[in-house]
Amino acid sequence: MHDIIPLGFETEEDIDSIGEFKQKIVSMLTSLIEGEVDIEIVNLMVNALDFETMKNRMLNVFKRFAENILEKENLVVREIPFGRIFDKLLKESFDSPVAEAFEIYILLHSLADSNETAEKMLSQEFFNLDQWKAMDFIRLNTGRIEINVEGQLLRVYFPIKPVCRYMSPGVKAQLMN
Repeated sequence: MHDIIPLGFETEEDIDSIGEFKQKIVSMLTSLIEGEVDIEIVNLMVNALDFETMKNRMLNVFKRFAENILEKENLVVREIPFGRIFDKLLKESFDSPVAEAFEIYILLHSLADSNETAEKMLSQEFFNLDQWKAMDFIRLNTGRIEINVEGQLLRVYFPIKPVCRYMSPGVKAQLMN
């Protein structure tokens, strides 16, 4: 599965620029629904977004990330053992273009928190095996907290950076206190 490359965009630099542009669009959409939930905006986004395209974009970004980390091309995503990726993660691994996959995950789940249609679209039955594998990796590396703002609980999703895997239990306990 490949992204469609517009005519005139042929180099790796062009492809990277298009990817950066797409990531900025996802960041913008996510920022529109941060904070206090505006159901009208959420519903408009759910109706306007093509969930299949978003899932495919997350898959493509994750696949490129996995191929880069594992130094292997043409991987079949559903067959990638997460352990091999976890073994090769560096503290800055999620600062790379894979950050877009996290943003897509966060956008889709933020919408699903307030909209039943979006929630349904995140059921495993609406994913192919490769999409679900990519989603599962991102899910395993995403945290969620709930913040009470004037009596309203706001869910906040965030990537769990690989450096967190190397924190000692003592350091983790200190952070929690």
